[in-house]
Amino acid sequence: MVEIWLPIIGYEEIYEVSNYGILRSLDRIVKYKNGKKCFHKGRIIKQFKDEDGYYIVSLCKNGDQITQKIARLVAIHFIPNLENKPEVNHKDGIKTNNRVNNLEWSTEKENSQHAHDLGLCPLQKREQNNNSKLTEQNIPKIFEMLKMGMTQKEIGNILGVTGSLIGCVKRKEIWQ
Repeated sequence: MVEIWLPIIGYEEIYEVSNYGILRSLDRIVKYKNGKKCFHKGRIIKQFKDEDGYYIVSLCKNGDQITQKIARLVAIHFIPNLENKPEVNHKDGIKTNNRVNNLEWSTEKENSQHAHDLGLCPLQKREQNNNSKLTEQNIPKIFEMLKMGMTQKEIGNILGVTGSLIGCVKRKEIWQ
């Protein structure tokens, strides 16, 4: 695969991203707030890992700085997103492999299922899931309160969850 460089949208005169997952700055003259101008030689931008193990970079323009994931920059610039999917998936499951041929657009559900299929992140159910706000003991109580005529929202307020989560329990989509 031949390395291709594209200017980063919104930073066209400052940065480029490659289909290999590399970011570089361009040679440019920077004008400081005090009016002084200085030449900056272009260079490969150092990537850092975020708390989840994905490579990120900081992009600076006019004194403003934003942090972006490399995978997302590569996908935005090299992969058409015809279905307007919100997430970028690493096909091989390696978070640091940001080559364009390893990335694809996905939904959150597709991304989770892919991680599960690769054995990277087994789908956790019920109390095993660290994000679970309900316990096994809550389920019979929820059905009792529903029988008493309480609304899903009222039950959710009591248990500290949303009414829609109570609806999922009621329909047995979760906690079957």
